[in-house]
Amino acid sequence: MSKIENAVNWAIGIANDSSHGYTMDLNNRWGPDYDCSSLIISAWENAGVPVKSQGGCVNTGSMLNFLKFGFRDVTASVDRATGAGTMRGDVLLNTGAHTAMCIGGGQVVQASENEFGGSLGGKPGDQTGREIWITSYYNFPWNYVLRYNEVLTVTDVTINKSFASLYANESITLTATVLPSSAQNKDIVWSSSNTAVAVVNSTNGVVTAKAVGSAIITAKNNASGKYATCSIYVLGNINNFINRLFSNALGRQPDTTSLNNFRNVIKNDSACKAIFDVFDSSEYKGKNRSDDQFVTDCYKAILGRTPDESGKQNMLNLMNNGMSRVYILYQISNSVEFSNYCSGLGMRQGIIGFVENRDKNEKYTEFVSKAFVNGLGRKADVSGLNSFTGVLLNGGSGAQVMKDIFMSTEYANRRRTNNQYVQDLYATVLMRGAGADEIAGWVNELNAGKSRIDTLRGFVYTQEFINICTNYGFPQGTI
Repeated sequence: MSKIENAVNWAIGIANDSSHGYTMDLNNRWGPDYDCSSLIISAWENAGVPVKSQGGCVNTGSMLNFLKFGFRDVTASVDRATGAGTMRGDVLLNTGAHTAMCIGGGQVVQASENEFGGSLGGKPGDQTGREIWITSYYNFPWNYVLRYNEVLTVTDVTINKSFASLYANESITLTATVLPSSAQNKDIVWSSSNTAVAVVNSTNGVVTAKAVGSAIITAKNNASGKYATCSIYVLGNINNFINRLFSNALGRQPDTTSLNNFRNVIKNDSACKAIFDVFDSSEYKGKNRSDDQFVTDCYKAILGRTPDESGKQNMLNLMNNGMSRVYILYQISNSVEFSNYCSGLGMRQGIIGFVENRDKNEKYTEFVSKAFVNGLGRKADVSGLNSFTGVLLNGGSGAQVMKDIFMSTEYANRRRTNNQYVQDLYATVLMRGAGADEIAGWVNELNAGKSRIDTLRGFVYTQEFINICTNYGFPQGTI
């Protein structure tokens, strides 16, 4: 924060705190109570401008010493009658009687008088709400207006767009914002990383598309080195891509309205948004395509080819382990192959996002999916997948998942024998089968009265389960 802001905010804080009042008592006027000059002097002293400690400023008569510490006299450039031309932080001074400080918005902060209308004999703190207070600008009259000449450097540059898609010969005007607004030397120089694709006017940010491809437009403040960028995509013949999407996903060509709508989707968003809109449409969902057919449709529509066997099987395995179709769209559309295709047409690739917990971590979803199959004897439902993966995503443990599976009403309703229970624990907790001797040892303990939850603890506290949890990326936990 600038020294001006520190000084102004300190003074406003004092005014808004009723424990500070007005006094000219020499023992108290430097806090907690203040008079008009000690308030303004203290504000700047606390902001790091040593007008008291080094400049000897102790009253209005000595406050012209502010000019030795970075202030300048701007009296001639403001209208003291109305306050026009004053700025936040300006010190208003009558060297013989009073001082205040502008805080912007036509207001000043000042210390005025105690509850008796005088300068001595009042109680500590603000008894009236007007001893140290904020009020509208007025002319005392002021003899001087002093302004701190703070040199503020640019701390940040932003552009009003992060990306824009254009067709050849189209133009767009980008706008840069420099912070803080009070910084000196806020000049911006615009440049393009690829002038064969897009050029930009170096002074006004007008970008003109030249040829298919992409370019990075940079707005830089050379004085500070701060800059911001905007990606420009110059589109080629994207109709071919839209036709491919419709043909392979919907089995038809787009009508004129659909073609224009999807051209706008790609221009205003991305190729991935167009892909998602097609596959998420009621028209596609109404086809009730199998997982196998869905994967083939994705490859043909997105990549323009039939799937290779290994790639197809990988996608099918992901869905079998619980990942959603949206996740499959993400995998294929996020490929290098599709990225290269987008570059060739000047399209912004974008990304297909997902909100379901099951799509946020493949390994967590695989673990939960296997727990359902081996523990509950069924494929996991979507709600269950999202619930259990949510537990793991929020820092839950493998032991917690196992407890929730095996202590559930659903598992109890399966009415598994002790022998079956132990086999389920091996398959679910340790993800393997077990020999007859291994099973017999646990079953004997159960038959002798050991509880099922204690038996579960015996499994989740093994090094074998610890290793499984480590491999999947979550803590073992306790029961």
